Amino acid sequence: MLKSKQKGIWERAFLIALAIFGFSLSLDPDWSSKALIPVIAVSLINIRINKSLIKAPSFYVVLLIFGYTLVNAWFFRVSPDMEMLSVPICLFMFFYVLVLSKKLNEKSFRITLYSFSAGVLLVGIANLMVYFMGSGPPQDFYEAWNKTTIVDIHKIYYGVYVNLMVAIIWHYTFINRRLNFLIFFIVLGFSWAMFYFTGAKSSMFINVVLLVLFLIQKMWTKKAKLITSIMTLLPIIIMLALSSTKVQGYFIKIDGEASRIRNYTINQKLILEKPLFGHGIGNEFNIMQKNRGENSWEYKNGYNAHNQYFHILLGGGLVLLAFYILVIFYVGNGSSNQFLLPSYFVLIVAYVCLIESFFERHHGAFFTTFFICLFIGWNKKLKMHDAQKRTDQ
Repeated sequence: MLKSKQKGIWERAFLIALAIFGFSLSLDPDWSSKALIPVIAVSLINIRINKSLIKAPSFYVVLLIFGYTLVNAWFFRVSPDMEMLSVPICLFMFFYVLVLSKKLNEKSFRITLYSFSAGVLLVGIANLMVYFMGSGPPQDFYEAWNKTTIVDIHKIYYGVYVNLMVAIIWHYTFINRRLNFLIFFIVLGFSWAMFYFTGAKSSMFINVVLLVLFLIQKMWTKKAKLITSIMTLLPIIIMLALSSTKVQGYFIKIDGEASRIRNYTINQKLILEKPLFGHGIGNEFNIMQKNRGENSWEYKNGYNAHNQYFHILLGGGLVLLAFYILVIFYVGNGSSNQFLLPSYFVLIVAYVCLIESFFERHHGAFFTTFFICLFIGWNKKLKMHDAQKRTDQ
C-alpha cells in the first residue's frame, strides 16, 4: 500500500515537472534549462527502466549519433565542446526520460502537449501586449517582433513553435469532433497574426501545408499518412532544385537577400569534397569562413550554414545525416491516418531545416530532441499496450 502511494506521488511529480518543462520551452533559454532539472531529478528517483526498449533500434541510433560525434571529432582533431555535443546529449537524456523509463503515459503525454501550447500562446500574447501598450506610437506591425519582444526567442523558432501548437490544437479538438469552427478560426487567426508580427515567411508556408494536409486528413482519411509522408520529402526536391540559377533567383526575391544562396553554393562545393564523413563535426563554421568572400555579409556577420542539412553534411557527412534521418523516421512511423501529430512535427522540422541551422540554437536543440523522444516514447507505449491487449485476448 505504501509503495503504491509513493509510486503515485512520484508519477504526479513527473507529470508536473514535464508540464512545466513543456510550458517553458517557449521562454528564455535559462528558464527551460532550469525547468529540465526537476524532470531529470524525478526521472532518476525510483528508476524503472523498460529493458525490452533497450533493444529497440531507435535506442541504438541515438547511441550511434553520440558515439559517431565523438569519433568524428577525434579523427579530425576537433576538441569536443558542449555546443557540439548539445544535440546528442539532449537526445540521449530525453530518450531515457521519455522512452526507456516507464513513467510516460497518456495523461503525461497530453498534458505536456497542452502545456507546450499554453507557453506558446502566453509568449505571443505577452509580446502583442508590449507592442500595443508601448510608450511611443506603434511602429509597423510587420516584423515588429525583434524590436518589442520581451522573450529571448528568435522569430523563426517561435514560428515553428506556433505551427506545432496549431497542429496540437487541431488534432485534439477537430479530429475528436469537439471543435466548433469559431475556435478553429481563432487559432488560425492567432497563428497568422504571429507570423506577420514576427515576419517568419517560412512559417507561413509551413502553416499552409499543414492546413492542406489537415483538410486531407478530414476528407480523405485513408490516404492522409501517405500524402503527409510524400510532402515531408519535398524539402529534398527543393534542395536539388536550388541548384538551378533560375530557382535561386526566385528564392532571392522571396527571401529579400542573397546570403542564403551564397551559403548554398559554397556549402554544396564543400560537401562534395568530403561527402561521406564531412570536414569534421565542430569544423563547420571555420571551413565555411575560409571559403567565403571577406567582404560578404555572411563572412562579416559570422553566419552559420542557414541550412541544417548542409550543417550536418559539412561536419559529419552522409553518415551523420543518415543517423538523424533514421531517428526522424522512427518518429513518423508512430503516425496513423487518425493520429498524424508525429508526422506533422516531422514535416515542420523538415521544412524549417531548409532555411535555418535549426539545431544550433538552444530553442531548436531542445524543441527537436524533446519532441523526437516524446513521440517515439508514446509510439512505443501504444505498441506495448496493443501487444498486451492481444495477449490478454
